[in-house]
Amino acid sequence: MPKGFGSTPKMRRLFPNFREVERDYYRRTQIHPIMHIVVIRKKVYERHPWIAKSLYEAFEQSKALAWQELSYTGAQKVMLPWLYADLSEIQEIFGDDPWPYGIARNCTTITTCIKYMKRQYMIDREPRIEELFVDVA
Repeated sequence: MPKGFGSTPKMRRLFPNFREVERDYYRRTQIHPIMHIVVIRKKVYERHPWIAKSLYEAFEQSKALAWQELSYTGAQKVMLPWLYADLSEIQEIFGDDPWPYGIARNCTTITTCIKYMKRQYMIDREPRIEELFVDVA
């Protein structure tokens, strides 16, 4: 969130009902915006191709551990009053993984992003996914 968010009426959410809007968008498109992309310099990858799969597996393990910790019901790990209800809703909407890793599980999101970038003149052509990513899944 921007630092001044909530402290001035000039800065507000575009959609006050953002959760409903985001839920509806995901149900219609199966697109949930990607939070981060891990980048490895081409020279590094070419010298050490094992690094891509190792990073992928490390991030998968880290994410699984984080979800396991967050979902632990013995004693809440964070002070969020509706945490377990929110986790149930997330699972209902997204299934087991709201932040899937890998090309195959993000193909719709990636190709849609590429199309929007081309349409908005951010790129001059639509590259194939294989040109942009190494498949390690």
